[in-house]
Amino acid sequence: MRKEEKQSRYQIKFSPYKQSNRLQEQVVLEKVWVVPSVKGTGFPVHKWNDYYQKVMHQWQKRWDGELYWRSGIAFATSMEQGRAFLPWKAELTQTVTYQSETVLSLVTEVREQWGKTQCRLIKYGDVWHLPSGIPALPWEFLNEKNGKKHLKQKLYQQFQEMRQREDSHLPELTQKQFCKLCHIDQFARTEQGLEFYIPQRTLIQGQEGMLTFFIPLDVNQTKSEKEPIQPVRQS
Repeated sequence: MRKEEKQSRYQIKFSPYKQSNRLQEQVVLEKVWVVPSVKGTGFPVHKWNDYYQKVMHQWQKRWDGELYWRSGIAFATSMEQGRAFLPWKAELTQTVTYQSETVLSLVTEVREQWGKTQCRLIKYGDVWHLPSGIPALPWEFLNEKNGKKHLKQKLYQQFQEMRQREDSHLPELTQKQFCKLCHIDQFARTEQGLEFYIPQRTLIQGQEGMLTFFIPLDVNQTKSEKEPIQPVRQS
């Protein structure tokens, strides 16, 4: 029994990287990111690691393409106008928000700083069944007969409550429109429940922050996992 328990354990390592893009010897774009890798048995390690390598490759493609091109234009414009240039920045961080014997949740956050004032922020989660490595769906954690319908109703209710606040500028949306923007399949599992994110400027032009929606869970009542163990440590 102890041998089987030891073999089912795994650890995640986050390897940091840093790189700069230059134009005429001037740094115009600074990039910082991490790539996760998992070690252990009873888990499709190679497929999981390949997935996150591909994720990082897609961001690198954007940074070394469109973002580098735009930062170069900003630099050239600053030089023509005799203004100091502040290098643009791109950063990708990842955090394990939950780990049990049957579930692993990893949140990716990307921040792009375009000069002094403009910023782009994206945040999304990946939740995996263990040891199969199959992506989990949020309604699988709900102890409801029609979990998907129940989840959509709860999230839309939170959105409607946000709209009713005095300082809210959120647009009127149907439940179908809202759930599409919320990307409910890209969620995060935490010790307290499920989190869903709507990127900045998706609902409101000029919106700087992200909207976060939360569905609380009672661990003892969820039907797809056991009691959580201590989360892994980043290194």
